[in-house]
Amino acid sequence: MDFALKSPFAGGAIKKISYNEAMEYKGYQASACYNAEFDAFIGETTNTSAMISFDSPDEKGLQKAFEDAVDDYLAWCAESGEKPEAPRASWS
Repeated sequence: MDFALKSPFAGGAIKKISYNEAMEYKGYQASACYNAEFDAFIGETTNTSAMISFDSPDEKGLQKAFEDAVDDYLAWCAESGEKPEAPRASWS
């Protein structure tokens, strides 16, 4: 599936990126876009209000960066005694 994504930052360039599947990990779902200013892909979860963000210098690293960010969030919650926000069941 192809997506044309525009950077959320002013002056961000549009870059077409492809995904075989939506990004999902441990129930959390995410979207990402290319940021020309930083020459990197940035993303965040889309089915939780917890701010879980990630970045990668290339499209190939997006899924791993997303998984690492979710794991870091869950580890932080466990270490701090906070209850992690459960992801909603559907894309928002």
